[in-house]
Amino acid sequence: NIEVQDVEQFAASEIQRIWRGTTARINYIVVILSVIKIQTTVRRKLGTIFVRRMIVEEKNKKENMASIKISRIFRAHCQKRKFIYVRLNIIFLQSWVRTICCHKRFLEKKSSSVTIQKYVRGSAVRAYVLVQRQNKLNYYAAAIIQTTFRKYAVNVNFMLMVLSAIKVQSWVRRNLCQNEFLMKRNAAVRIQTNIRRVCAKNHVKNLLFGEVYRLSRHASAQKIQNEVRKYFHHKKLTHAALIIQGVTRCFLAHKCFSSFKSSMLSFQSLFKGYLVRRGCSKKISLVAARIEKANIKAKAEPHMKLGVRTTKSLLTLLNSTSLNEVMLASITLEASTRLSSKCCFAFVQARAPVILYTVSKTLNRSLPHLELLQYILLTLTHVSAHNVDGVATDDSVDTLVELIQMIRDKDNISVLAIRLLTKIVKSSDFQKQKCKRIDIYKRLKSIHGLLKRGSARSNSFRETMDMSSSNRRRSTISSRISKNIHSLETLLFFLAT
Repeated sequence: NIEVQDVEQFAASEIQRIWRGTTARINYIVVILSVIKIQTTVRRKLGTIFVRRMIVEEKNKKENMASIKISRIFRAHCQKRKFIYVRLNIIFLQSWVRTICCHKRFLEKKSSSVTIQKYVRGSAVRAYVLVQRQNKLNYYAAAIIQTTFRKYAVNVNFMLMVLSAIKVQSWVRRNLCQNEFLMKRNAAVRIQTNIRRVCAKNHVKNLLFGEVYRLSRHASAQKIQNEVRKYFHHKKLTHAALIIQGVTRCFLAHKCFSSFKSSMLSFQSLFKGYLVRRGCSKKISLVAARIEKANIKAKAEPHMKLGVRTTKSLLTLLNSTSLNEVMLASITLEASTRLSSKCCFAFVQARAPVILYTVSKTLNRSLPHLELLQYILLTLTHVSAHNVDGVATDDSVDTLVELIQMIRDKDNISVLAIRLLTKIVKSSDFQKQKCKRIDIYKRLKSIHGLLKRGSARSNSFRETMDMSSSNRRRSTISSRISKNIHSLETLLFFLAT
């Protein structure tokens, strides 16, 4: 009986071993067939996507060629119509001109008819030359616009293709990742079922073998955990790589779009500049050419810049005693202070107003001195527009009052001095109190009285005489005197309040 039981037990174990091997082979074959089927399905989908993309590209290429051909035929048709219209107009104009010439030939002499023919033919040639030049400019502008638009259309199509390719790639990768995840999950489920079956069947063996079976089970669990951890780590790496690829493609597309946008803006600026230059008159073109030459000359000669010339003029005022050099320096300072506020502040920091007031005290009523005085007052007026306190020195009020008294009959210069004195007095209370002194106030009142008497005499003389050319000059002089009187009255009213 013991031998029979041993034989039956051995036969049962052999049958179980053969059955387990058969089931394991069947499961392995089923898994391989499912993998092969998945691969064929994915390859079929990729093949259909590639074929569809090729068909779409071929269709787009044919549509682009057809649109190019249609636009070329349409442009040729438009140019032909325009040419026929211009030719008919020219024929009509020629017939009209020839009719006039024939009619004039019978009415006028030979010399007059020859003159008319010369004039008509010259005007026709000039008109033809202008039309040809305009057509040439229009063709050039149209060619530039067409090339730019075609480039823009090609870039747009390329960006659409890139975006569609990126979208297709992301969809395919997502499907691949999903299929891989499902395959691995099914494999893990099958492994878990087999392990649980083995664990259930060998539960009795666990009681028999004890510690050895427990250790083998622990080792298998560790292996399963390691495989699962590797799978999740690979999944995280794949997801991070997809995110990095998407961000990189977005950055490259944005960079390409930015470069295209900058090139379009530069082209637009060049084309708009071309249109502006074409529409400018000859005078404006000459002025622009002169400005460009002046800029090139200034870059080539740094010593001719406004700041350098202002510095040299200030040094000349500080050190020179020659009237000619001081005159040139005053002219330069007048131009620089009129054109630049920075030069005005540098003028004040160098304490140049004190020097100019000192120079003006030494001048007399000769023509060179009056011209120099006019430039000095203009310079101080320009500086006072930016910094009134800079031109208000300790002796500015006394100097300006003396100048007004000395040149009260020189209208263009005296009005500058009166207005400058008004600005200085209004800038601070100290200068106002200084101008309110009895001697200065009396001098201003006496100058005001003299100007009023001179204006009254000129008005009475203008009323008694007819308006000849010399009398018109006297009327302009009286208007200048009235400006001086008005400026002085404004100053005296401010001092009296």
